[in-house]
Amino acid sequence: MSRLCAVAGVAVALFALTASASCAGDDEETPAQKQRPAAIASVVGAIVAPGAGQVAAGAGAVWITNGDGSLSRIDPDTNKLVATVKVGGPNVCCIAVSEGGVWVSDVDDNAIFRIDPTTNAVAARIAVGLSPHGIAVDHGSVWVAHEHDGSVRRIDRTTNALVAKIRVGRADTDGPLAIAVAAGSIWVSVPNAGAVVRIDASTNRVTAKIPVEQECVFAPSDEAIWVGGGCGGTRISRIDPKTNTVSPTVDLSPDIPGTPALDPPYLWVVTFSGVLVRIDTRTNAITGKLPLKGFNVEGESVTPAFGSIWIRVRNSVLRLKAT
Repeated sequence: MSRLCAVAGVAVALFALTASASCAGDDEETPAQKQRPAAIASVVGAIVAPGAGQVAAGAGAVWITNGDGSLSRIDPDTNKLVATVKVGGPNVCCIAVSEGGVWVSDVDDNAIFRIDPTTNAVAARIAVGLSPHGIAVDHGSVWVAHEHDGSVRRIDRTTNALVAKIRVGRADTDGPLAIAVAAGSIWVSVPNAGAVVRIDASTNRVTAKIPVEQECVFAPSDEAIWVGGGCGGTRISRIDPKTNTVSPTVDLSPDIPGTPALDPPYLWVVTFSGVLVRIDTRTNAITGKLPLKGFNVEGESVTPAFGSIWIRVRNSVLRLKAT
């Protein structure tokens, strides 16, 4: 994921982008054009935010990271940036939002931060292990994936104290990256193990190591864990949490997917060529593609919230309405 510069201001522009192909002739459409997919979304806002990073939503706002170690807040009612909070060093990575707190990880500082959304101020800094990346919140805890020491740490949300350190892989580069809560478990991507690891939150024990392609990032739900993106491959796969089995679902070849985001019944993903793809999770079929022309996009972070699709691209946050 890209991590970039400070947010400098806000300007909203209106666009209408579609997934339709351009006409090949003046008088009559070709058969391929007659069968082209309908538009899947249109860009209704482009909020100026120099740099790029991650985007998340919750506590009545949209939150983005910036390359100067800060976190910014966007008001979805006005499409305006309303606050920027200095958090840590330039390698502030990932965001998780819970009731009463916005949590971010600082890879270089080996710490996580809690921001109080009522004051937009840092409420706590918690020292953790080496290279904290993915962060998730549930079961009264904050769960943090640590790339370089092969572990997940569980932090008590009330006391900020360490509850457990759970070994999920070897201490090395490309260790635990993404983490999420779904189906009563904690799910962790471990690229150097080629697997997604499942942790029982009631015991803090690893209950399954599931070999899967493109295990860097995923989109979780209680019905399925959608895995794929960020590792250089082209496929997105589905893990059934009832059986821990994997089935390949969709191949975006020759394109490479970024981090997927779930908005039932659809899965949304931005590819590294700058195309927004919509996948129907009921049929595992691609139901539309939208080239994000005019924006510097490369597998960027996406999140559905407030009736929109939000994408953190370089120098902007895009707001799209699904059609």
